[in-house]
Amino acid sequence: WKAGIEWLPVNKLRFRTMLQRSVRAPNMAEAFQEQFLESFIFVGNDPAEDPCSAVNDPVAAGNLEKCVITGLPADQVGTWNADLGFPTDFVRGGNPGLKPEVAESFTIGAVLDLDLFEGFQVSVDYFDLYVEDTIGDLDATIACFDTANTTGLFCDALRRDPTTYNVVEVDEFKTNRGVAETNGVDTQVSMQFVLPNSADLSVNLIWTHLLENVFQETSFGTKFDCAGYFGWPCTEFKGDYGTFPENRVTTNFSYGMGDLTVGLGWRWISGSINAAPFGSPFFGIPDPDLVITEIGSKNYIDLSIGYRFSDNIDARLSIANLTDTGAPLMADAGPQYNTDPALYDVFGRAYTLSLSLRY
Repeated sequence: WKAGIEWLPVNKLRFRTMLQRSVRAPNMAEAFQEQFLESFIFVGNDPAEDPCSAVNDPVAAGNLEKCVITGLPADQVGTWNADLGFPTDFVRGGNPGLKPEVAESFTIGAVLDLDLFEGFQVSVDYFDLYVEDTIGDLDATIACFDTANTTGLFCDALRRDPTTYNVVEVDEFKTNRGVAETNGVDTQVSMQFVLPNSADLSVNLIWTHLLENVFQETSFGTKFDCAGYFGWPCTEFKGDYGTFPENRVTTNFSYGMGDLTVGLGWRWISGSINAAPFGSPFFGIPDPDLVITEIGSKNYIDLSIGYRFSDNIDARLSIANLTDTGAPLMADAGPQYNTDPALYDVFGRAYTLSLSLRY
């Protein structure tokens, strides 16, 4: 269901709000996909990637009982260190016991038409999106070693080799995880001008300010606010999308005069902080010695030029990322390819030339 109200107290000002609730049942794959194995490694570059390694001091971190549940003998806890690159099977698949996700969303805002000049409009909206019992792949390591997990639930999903004690199998089926919540403010400014030479100029600015972006691996687990952060553990919650800048601005300029049109776009993404130092204490892992602690803001400029030669022939040249701005280097904190290709441009400057002929 959903319910909303719009109120126009004066001709140039409109208030609006909306509240809605929705559910999503698990799809066929999430509920009934056959179990399968994916071979990978549990520990790659550092024994500390296993919370039970001695370098993490698991006894002081309160992980003694959890490590024993995973198959590490009690007399090895605090002395044993994981081997690098030991092969591990990750068992994944559907779960017929899944419950539907339940979501609630709330928005409230205002739209203002100003008389400064024709076509000047400003809108500001607050949004809050909340989902519980989110459906996704369980991250057994996060679920087990979360300090909020006081009973060792899900720790038996990790199984160790009886001789080397390295993790050799991990069950990570689909499950109802915890909550996911996002809230922030959207602002949009639109302007239109008629210039003295009969040309038209329009400007449209969209600014999204992220206040919170909260994820929870299990219903009893720690809630992590990833707004303004990148990398682990935020990457684990969102898969291939693990960068959450607090501010993103997109501005488009359009100029038209006769048969000529010119467009200029500017995209700005604010900087982010490596999430590992704020996430490590929740899993009994020491603060990592990071080379990349933060990434700066990025600016992307796109240019397009179009011309109508006749009623039948149009041409357009587009240049994406005009300044050839590179993607930020995140090393292994990036979701893919040492960066976040879902958010940043990894190709650099690119050209597109198109010709349209109508007859």
